[in-house]
Amino acid sequence: MLNFLRGISIANGLLLQESEISSCLQKVVEVLGQATQVDRCYIFTNRMDTDGKLKLYYTQEWCNTGIEAYLGAPELSGHTYDVFPGLYDTFINNISLFGLVKDSTNTKFKETMEMQGIQSYLFTPIFCDGNFWGWMGYDYCTHERNWEQTDVDVLFAVARNIGLRLHREQAEEKFTIAEERLNLAISISKQGLWEWDLKTDSVIFSDYFAEMLGYEPEKFEQTYANWRSLVNPEDLVITENKIKDYLEKKNNNYTVDLRMRHQKGHEIWVKGAGIAKWDKDGTPLYMVGTQMDITELKTQQLVIEQQRNEYDQLINNLAEAVFRLNSKMEFSFINDFWFNISGYKKTDSIHTSILDYIIEEDRILAKQCFLSLNKEQEDSTVQELRIRNKNGEIQWVQIIARRFSMNADNENSAIAGSIIDITNRKESEQKALEMTELKSNFVTMASHQFRTPLTVIYSNIELLENYAEHIDVKIANRLLKLGKRIKSEINRMTDLMNNILLFGKYDSREPTLNTKPSDLSILCKRVINTYFSKQGDGRKVQFCSDDHIKRPVKIDELFFTYILTNIISNAFKYSEGEQNPEVSVYHKPDCVEIKVRDYGIGVPKDEINKLFDSFYRASNTSTIPGSGLGLVVAKQFMELHGGTIKLESKLGAGSIVILTFPYAET
Repeated sequence: MLNFLRGISIANGLLLQESEISSCLQKVVEVLGQATQVDRCYIFTNRMDTDGKLKLYYTQEWCNTGIEAYLGAPELSGHTYDVFPGLYDTFINNISLFGLVKDSTNTKFKETMEMQGIQSYLFTPIFCDGNFWGWMGYDYCTHERNWEQTDVDVLFAVARNIGLRLHREQAEEKFTIAEERLNLAISISKQGLWEWDLKTDSVIFSDYFAEMLGYEPEKFEQTYANWRSLVNPEDLVITENKIKDYLEKKNNNYTVDLRMRHQKGHEIWVKGAGIAKWDKDGTPLYMVGTQMDITELKTQQLVIEQQRNEYDQLINNLAEAVFRLNSKMEFSFINDFWFNISGYKKTDSIHTSILDYIIEEDRILAKQCFLSLNKEQEDSTVQELRIRNKNGEIQWVQIIARRFSMNADNENSAIAGSIIDITNRKESEQKALEMTELKSNFVTMASHQFRTPLTVIYSNIELLENYAEHIDVKIANRLLKLGKRIKSEINRMTDLMNNILLFGKYDSREPTLNTKPSDLSILCKRVINTYFSKQGDGRKVQFCSDDHIKRPVKIDELFFTYILTNIISNAFKYSEGEQNPEVSVYHKPDCVEIKVRDYGIGVPKDEINKLFDSFYRASNTSTIPGSGLGLVVAKQFMELHGGTIKLESKLGAGSIVILTFPYAET
C-alpha cells in the first residue's frame, strides 16, 4: 500500500512539474504501472478524424517484464468505440470500468480482452474542460485481481488530475499565442510594453516604455516603485484601484488613462492596458500590458470640440452623398450633396425609401443588396445602379453601403454609405469601348491594306522569275536569288500582319470560340499532314499518341490549327540541320497534353519567360526571321480554351512546348 501511495504522489507531482505533456503522460504511465503492480498500464486518446467519427489512438504504454508491448501496433489505433461495445456509454458518464474478464457479460468485449491475454482490468476516463479526452487502462495478464473500490477511486482521481493538467496545457498554449500576437502588435504600434511578476513584485519595462518618458532604457529603474513615483498622485489612486478590481476579477479588463512625469519635468498623458494570468486556484501570477503616449490625443480633444461644429459643413460639402438608412430602407440621414446628384433637397428625402429613386430595372437588385445587409448575410455591398433625378433624367451612381450597429448589443442596426455620381465615368467607359472597337477596325483595315501591295509585289517577283528563264544564266541566277530573298521577306511580313491582326482582335476582346468536341490526336495528324508533309530540307514530324484513348476536348479547330502550326513551324525553323521535330499526344486523367519537341538552338534560361511578352525574341535568334508574336498569340488562344502553354528549353539542346487542354464536360 505504501508503494502504491508513493506512486500516486509521484504521478501527481509529475503532472504539476513536467513541461512537455506527451513526455509527462508517459512518465505517469510508467510510475502508476509500477505502483499498482499491474502487467500493463496505458492511455488511449480520443481524436475526431476527418470522417467525423470519434476514434481511439494508443499513445502511451508501460509493460512489466515479460509482457508484450503494443505501443505502435496499428491494430490498436484508429478504431471507433464499436470495437469495445458499451465502453463509450460508460465513460461519457465519467464512470470507471473494472473487473475480471471472465465475469464480463459483453461477449465481444470479453473475446477482445481474452485475445490479448488480459484477465483483470481497470479503465478510468479522462475529461478535459468537460470533454471526454480519453482513458487510462490497467491490465493484469499473469493473474486475476479483484480491484478494491478505494484503489479505483484513487486512480480515478489521478485521471481527473491528468484532465486538469491537459486544461492547463491548453490554457497556456492559448496564452502564448495571445502573447505572440500582442508582441507583434506592439512592434508596429510604438507602444511601451511592461510585464509585472505579481509573486516577486518585479517589473520589466520595454525600451520604448522608457524612451516615451524621456529616459535612456539602460538608466530606467525596472521597479514598480519607480513607475509609481512617476504617476500623477491623483491618477495613481484611480489606476491602482482599477488594477486591484481587475486582479480580483471585479472587472473584465484593465484600461486607464493617466498622467506621468516626463524626465524633462512636464507631464504626458498615457493610455495603459493590461492582461493577467491566474493559476488554477484563481491567484494572479503576472500581468503584461502596454502603455501608449496619448498626449497629442488629449490635447486635440479640445480642438475636436471646436471642430465639431465644422463637421456638418465638411460632410455636407463632400463630392458624394452620405446617407444612413433605417430597417425600412428609408433615409434617416442624407447630406446636402444629395441635391447635386438627384435634385432633391435632403429635407424632402428624409423618411423616403432609397428604392423610390432607383429606376425600376435596377430596383430588384438594389432591394436584394439592402435586404442582405439587414439580414446580416453581407457586411457591405458596392453596386452601380441608375437613378432618376428630379428632372426625370437617368444618372449612373455607385452606392457603397455597410451595415453597422449603433450600440454594443447589436441592436438598432442600420445601413450607412455613400452615393457617388459616376455618369461621366460610364460615358468615358463607353467612349473607351468605342475607341477599342475603332482600334480593332484600324488593325484589321491596316492588315488588309498591307496585304494588297505585298500580293502585287509577290506576283511581280514570280513574273520576274518566269522572265529569268529567257535571259542570260548569270543574270537569271542573280534575279532568282534576289526574288527568293524578297519572297521570304514578303512571307515574313505577311506572317507579321497575320499575328498583329490576331493580337489586335484578342486585345479588343473580339475573338469568340466556335468550339465543338474534337479528338486531338486526329486533329494533330491532320495539321501535320496538311502543313508539314513536304519540308524543303526533307525532314518530317515524328508523331506518336495514345490514340486508343478516346476522350474529346471542346476546341475551336481554326484557333487550334493556328496554335499548332505556329509551334511546329518554330520547331523546324529553330532546329535547321538537326533531327526531326517530335509531336506527342497523351490523355492524362484531367487533361490532354501535347508536346512539341525540337533539337535545335534552344533558348537562354533567363529568357524563357520573356518569350511570352509581345515582340520579344531570344537573343540567339537575330539571324532567323520572326515577329515575336507567335507564342504570345498562341498563349492567348490557349487561355481562351481554358488551357495552358509552357516552354522548357536548354541552350544548344532544343526546346519542348507543352500544351494542355481540359476535357469537354460530359
